[in-house]
Amino acid sequence: MTRCLICPEDAGHRYACHKCVNRMRRQLRELDDYAVIMAATLGPLRGGPSRRSPGYGSRSPARIEVLVMLDHRSRTDQRSPDDEETPTWSILGTLAGLAEYIRGHFGEPEPRAITITGTVAYLLSRVDKCAMERWVPEIAADITDLHTQVRAAAHDQPPGPIGGCLTVTCDGHVHWLYNHQQPDQVDARCSACRRPYTGLDLARLATQEAS
Repeated sequence: MTRCLICPEDAGHRYACHKCVNRMRRQLRELDDYAVIMAATLGPLRGGPSRRSPGYGSRSPARIEVLVMLDHRSRTDQRSPDDEETPTWSILGTLAGLAEYIRGHFGEPEPRAITITGTVAYLLSRVDKCAMERWVPEIAADITDLHTQVRAAAHDQPPGPIGGCLTVTCDGHVHWLYNHQQPDQVDARCSACRRPYTGLDLARLATQEAS
């Protein structure tokens, strides 16, 4: 038995377990979708002045962080102490960098054209091979970090907790869980003790929140 290098699950004969491999696949697919959403909603969010007013500086007509993420020239590395601690990553730049590393490891040629959709497709086709390598945690971490940034920029934040766990000795919170392989199946579980919540327990949570 080999322990997954990303989580403590059994990975069988690989270095990344089935669950972590599927999470990388899901995040990659969602990155492609988020890029389309962000390109379609590039303008500024409502709620603030869009024209110059007395006493106010000029405002960019588009959201800067989205422009950076959609620009392949944006860098993800920090080069000086003055750089941001969490710089905005380019979607294509980051994905292309991961693809370049993987191609170099496997001795594969560079593509003629580099696009987000094409690079995502390539990475999806290599996730299983990466799971056989000891450096797979680095790939998974970069995909997760990029996914987190892009998801926030696309304003697709996960819902908050349903309520506090009903188990007396647990301080965890209960969250909805969605089965991506069975979209109609919805489950609720405590993030700490992993207690499942259905039926009466969900009703008790609702009563707890209302009181």
